[in-house]
Amino acid sequence: MVERRCIASGETKSAEELIRFVCGPDGALVPDLAQKLPGRGCWVSVSKDAIKKACDKGLFKRHIDCQAPDFDVLFHQLGKLLGNRFQQSLGLARRAGLAIGGGGRLSSYDFMEGMIIAQDASVRESKAHVRRLMPEWVHDGFDSSLLGPAFGRETLAYIGILPDPNGQSGGLSARLKHDIDRFAAFLPPLGCQEGRDGCITQASKE
Repeated sequence: MVERRCIASGETKSAEELIRFVCGPDGALVPDLAQKLPGRGCWVSVSKDAIKKACDKGLFKRHIDCQAPDFDVLFHQLGKLLGNRFQQSLGLARRAGLAIGGGGRLSSYDFMEGMIIAQDASVRESKAHVRRLMPEWVHDGFDSSLLGPAFGRETLAYIGILPDPNGQSGGLSARLKHDIDRFAAFLPPLGCQEGRDGCITQASKE
């Protein structure tokens, strides 16, 4: 497992838990999500607090001689890039037959490795799917309008993720879970959103 040190916290972590940054030819700070761009890089934990500290303390300038934009600008940029990466991974998983969209289709399965449940989905139906499919992980922080496009829909409430038979830690299912976790760190916290069964929050689905 490759490990790198976060310039904000000083902690050594797996590279999967960090975002690499490099300085572009024009002197602009570039997030290297695929960790493949040439040049000297630095690493920051996937968290709002770590990114803010790196910006506020001038740590990008100190470590790779690159001036970072304002924190709000960089945070928005990262959220957009990570959202695009999540959509790409979800599309790949769907085309590979590993991402199953829609509550009706999920009724044909007995088990899912993971589940993505829209934050505006029915709490009662969500609990029923989780009890029956017994996923190892559940993420319920995305809006249904974010989940639909990968399946050719405007909105989608439920997506089940099957295990990847062709790969373990590096398979499509694992990549999707990794991209979900990174993107989720850049989403605003959930408030109370009214649904058919009352207030829809992560805690209410547990």
